[in-house]
Amino acid sequence: ALALALADLAAQFKLSKEMYDEWLSLNTISQQVARVRSQLAELQKRAPASDLKLHLNALDEKLQTLATGTVVGQTVQSAPSPAGATSVPPRANLATTTGRLRTIFGLIEEVDVAPTPQAAAATPNLVSDSHSLQEAWKLIDSKDIATLNQELRVAGLPELK
Repeated sequence: ALALALADLAAQFKLSKEMYDEWLSLNTISQQVARVRSQLAELQKRAPASDLKLHLNALDEKLQTLATGTVVGQTVQSAPSPAGATSVPPRANLATTTGRLRTIFGLIEEVDVAPTPQAAAATPNLVSDSHSLQEAWKLIDSKDIATLNQELRVAGLPELK
């Protein structure tokens, strides 16, 4: 019985730690997205009406979609993206995925027993969504923000950090 109890606690700890790590990763990305969106809001005031302003707006919308799955109050529908464009799975966004991680983490931590079959079953999709969001952020950071920073340099405006 002791071996079973230890195995249950080990399973609980493993799943709990996995949920916690994913939660921390998404929380960090949420903070970075908020910081970039704040910078975009300032730059939108200073940028001349041009392609640059359109690109600032486009990045802000992409970040809004990543953060909450909405753009201008509308739920984003699954739509084909232009070739090479970064996209986020329609069901996954930082707000809902972080909320789901928090919920599962709370359920696992509530009692010192093996995770319920429901919690264990929910984990793979949740981790997959979290990893998709992390990859989407990496693409936005390395491609979209880098490209926009080149435009901002040319325009003599401060770069996004």
